[in-house]
Amino acid sequence: MEPETAPTLLDTTIQKCPYRTYELLRDEHPVYLDPKANVYVITRYDDVQMVMLDPTTFSSLMHVENMRDTALGARAQRMRNVYAEKGWKRYDGSIGGTDDPEHREIRRRFDAAFNPARIREFDPIVRDAAYELVDSFSADGHCEIVRQLATPLPIKMICSLVGAPTEAVPIIERCVAATVTRLHMTLSEEEELEAVETEIRAQHYFKSMIDELRSNPTDTVLSDLVNKPKADGSLTSDGQLLTHLLDDIFLAGVETSGHVIASGALLLCEHPHIQRTVRPDPDKHMRRFVEEVLRIESPVQGIYRRTTRDVTLRGVDIPRGAMVVARFGAANRDPRKFPDPERFDIERQKAAPHFAFGQGIHSCIGAALARRELHWAFTALLDRTDNIRLRPGETPDYEPSVIFRALKSVHVEFDRPG
Repeated sequence: MEPETAPTLLDTTIQKCPYRTYELLRDEHPVYLDPKANVYVITRYDDVQMVMLDPTTFSSLMHVENMRDTALGARAQRMRNVYAEKGWKRYDGSIGGTDDPEHREIRRRFDAAFNPARIREFDPIVRDAAYELVDSFSADGHCEIVRQLATPLPIKMICSLVGAPTEAVPIIERCVAATVTRLHMTLSEEEELEAVETEIRAQHYFKSMIDELRSNPTDTVLSDLVNKPKADGSLTSDGQLLTHLLDDIFLAGVETSGHVIASGALLLCEHPHIQRTVRPDPDKHMRRFVEEVLRIESPVQGIYRRTTRDVTLRGVDIPRGAMVVARFGAANRDPRKFPDPERFDIERQKAAPHFAFGQGIHSCIGAALARRELHWAFTALLDRTDNIRLRPGETPDYEPSVIFRALKSVHVEFDRPG
């Protein structure tokens, strides 16, 4: 492949619509050294699974900062210095940026905080929040899904999980938006500094909550993380707690469920027969609908790792210390695992497990709650509306991102049932 025509994940056109590039790479270059990003791109299902199930060879340790160092050079360190001077280090022990044994210890605490009994307790809260949001626009005959449903629903649930007051909602929204724009790695240095300072303001706000919970514990997830000792008897540091909040709860919570709600609404518009199938009997069809939306429009398109040894994969030598990216969005459309993979089919039989929530030790801790958010968002939307369709002239557009699959907006119209 000629360097001047070789595809790169840094191309914003590819970021907005990556699927033709994924197909090319899966078929012809399944292990591909991106010439501009300097990252080995892994696109076939079996290879992505191998990367995810071998954390010893493919390390998660500080993978976000490693990605920044590779793409941004000295600027990445300048931004880390700003956190150290004005706030707390970012990605300091995030659940997604550590290896065992530290990861095992963090995962133990999160699994306890997100235990199945607590998720069951939240189900009525998720249901009521979804219906409240849909009812707020159902009489209008139109809405913008991202702003009126997809973003506020997971933020409402996050506030319930951590015990944050209503005043925290815009702080979380701004913090998540700043974190996401930094992950795009398309900002100028001035713009990135502004995003960093937005995150630092959120750090200081939630540091006050952490201090209060140390003195007055509650029954929230955040209180559990603050007050339950680690295996060695020590408590989690303020910096690591803030990383858990900003990345493992806020970012992960909003950027998975929210994007899938928007994608699912668009798919309902594009496939009216799916509406007619699911609406009369959501208990029968909703689970398969949700899983197929997750597969075909994975909210996280890829995740980065660094090799701890020399690896040869598909005849390509990957040296120790190299960055690789396992592209979930490509693997989830691999025809070797999903026949006719670009067809949206909620009746798929014996499909392989998708990668929307990862696999292996780093699978998403909040997957069960996210699935309940998706279930109730789509259930409420289909229950309170009929004949959902795109607004005339609407052309959905995507945010450019090397990681997320995120619609900017989805303007829809609909009829009232009956």
